[in-house]
Amino acid sequence: MTSRSRRGAHPIRRLRVLRLLFAILMLAGPWLASAQTVSSITFAPASIPSGGKSQLTIALGNAIVGAGPAILTQTLTDTLPAGLTVANPAAIGGTCTVGAVGAAAGGGAITYAADASIPTGGCTIKVSVTATSAARATYYTDSIAAGALVTTLGSNPASASGTLSVLAAVTVPNLVGLSQTAAATALQAAGLALGTVTKAPGPAAIPYNAVFTQAPAAGATVPGGSPVLVTISTGKGLATNPNQPLTSVTGFVEPYQLSEAGALERVCAALQSADPSTLSVSQRNLLANCLAIIGTYGGGVNAAGLKNTLDALSGQQTTAQQRTGIQFAGAQLPTSARGSRNCARASTARASRDSIPGCPRATASRRCCRRSRAIWV
Repeated sequence: MTSRSRRGAHPIRRLRVLRLLFAILMLAGPWLASAQTVSSITFAPASIPSGGKSQLTIALGNAIVGAGPAILTQTLTDTLPAGLTVANPAAIGGTCTVGAVGAAAGGGAITYAADASIPTGGCTIKVSVTATSAARATYYTDSIAAGALVTTLGSNPASASGTLSVLAAVTVPNLVGLSQTAAATALQAAGLALGTVTKAPGPAAIPYNAVFTQAPAAGATVPGGSPVLVTISTGKGLATNPNQPLTSVTGFVEPYQLSEAGALERVCAALQSADPSTLSVSQRNLLANCLAIIGTYGGGVNAAGLKNTLDALSGQQTTAQQRTGIQFAGAQLPTSARGSRNCARASTARASRDSIPGCPRATASRRCCRRSRAIWV
């Protein structure tokens, strides 16, 4: 009985062992499969000019510690998107077995051969690729699907992808004579970017705050997105008096707008000469606004633009235009333009602590300056 019982127990024990092994395999299976990955697909650089080259890197993972290298049981194939090809030379490299990498110059696929290995910790495949673009920009996305990498230790559970931007060549527009804002707009329309802006005195024929040199030069062909460096003139340009960059340019300001333009020049000059620490927030905003106007139009730049701006300030446009027009600290310029000329001639006696900058202490003169208060506060 005893021997029979022992013999009958052996199948039960074996069954229990088999069940335990099966459970272990079931638990280990997902772990083994997820340990093999196509970790990433990257391009360096990620953006190239049409016909340029970029290095494609495929990172293969093997995260099973102590299991040794993963051996490919079938060839891994990365089919490149249409238009993206292996460059000549292919410049094959990386830390995976280079001899097992297939990448023919001009071809549309990269392979890693069956029986090649992925060491513990993973390895990389590097290949030089190229592409062209007829449009301003073309985007090539390279992908490897889940399950494409099959090894003795499992397969990749998730896909991986990377994108290369290819920029078409564009012609640099002529920026000489344009304001900085207009130059930036022209470059954006051409598919380029405004680069470093340098300010220096320019030739007399170039208006104040206008471009007088650029690099690359107009007509040059460069990759889309390239920066263009410009030099902005700080000279007086067409103005005969640098202190009057608007009104001293012959025929630049409409006759009916001369008083507004003159008041704008005087306000800027007065606020610039004041101690910045004494200016209120509204006055600092006003200074920034009037300097922006003079910086845009000073020296004879864009007479039509100046006319529209002064019209907006003088209230001669429609109500809807006024609401969107340029205003100084919530008050339009002409409110004070009529009084500022008389204020400028008033006594310059010491102002009281609460007086407006440039307004004299005398009652009559202060009353004069109250009419110009909108321009100061």
